[in-house]
Amino acid sequence: MEGFVLHPDAKDLLAAWYAARVDGALPTRRFINPLRLRRWIGDISVVHLKKGEKRFYIALHGDRVARHLGPDFNRKYLEDVIPDSAKQDAFAPYDLSIETELPSYSIQRRTLDNRLFDTLERMIMPCTNTNPARTTHFLIWVAPIQPSAVDETPVYSSPDRDGMRYALDRTAMHFTLREPSRH
Repeated sequence: MEGFVLHPDAKDLLAAWYAARVDGALPTRRFINPLRLRRWIGDISVVHLKKGEKRFYIALHGDRVARHLGPDFNRKYLEDVIPDSAKQDAFAPYDLSIETELPSYSIQRRTLDNRLFDTLERMIMPCTNTNPARTTHFLIWVAPIQPSAVDETPVYSSPDRDGMRYALDRTAMHFTLREPSRH
C-alpha cells in the first residue's frame, strides 16, 4: 500500500517471526513464548485454529488489545464475538495467512456507536504444532487504534499486489508482509 509504514514494534516482531522460520517452514508453536515475546505481550493475542464450524479460538488476549477493542475476547471463539456483518473482513486475513503461509496485515475501519470511525490494524502471523506446512496457531499483533487510514479510494495498491485483497465495501484491506529489511 502506497505510503504504508509498518509500526516499529510490528516490524521487530515480524523480523523475529521470519528469523524463527527454518528452511521456509512455519515457525513452531514454541515461537509463541511469553518470555521471548514479553516486549509485545500486552499487544498480542494467540488464536488457535480449530476444525469445525467455529475455527478461531482466542487462547490469549493481551490486556492492551482488550483496551483497544473494548471487550475482552480471552478464551472465546471469534465467531461468537464478532458481529455477522464484520466476519468476512475479520476472517479474511487469517485465511490469507493460511493460504500463503505468510504473515498478513489487516486494516479494518470500524464504525463506532457515535457514527465516528476508527481503524483496527492487525498483523497476523501463522505458526504450527508439528506439520511445518499446516497452520494451527496465529500470533496476532494489534496496533494502537489510529484515526481512520481507510478512505474512499476506489483501488488499493500494495507492495505485494498478488497478496492484496479487499472487501467489496472498501472498509477493510489486507495483504501479505515480506521479510523486513535489516537496515
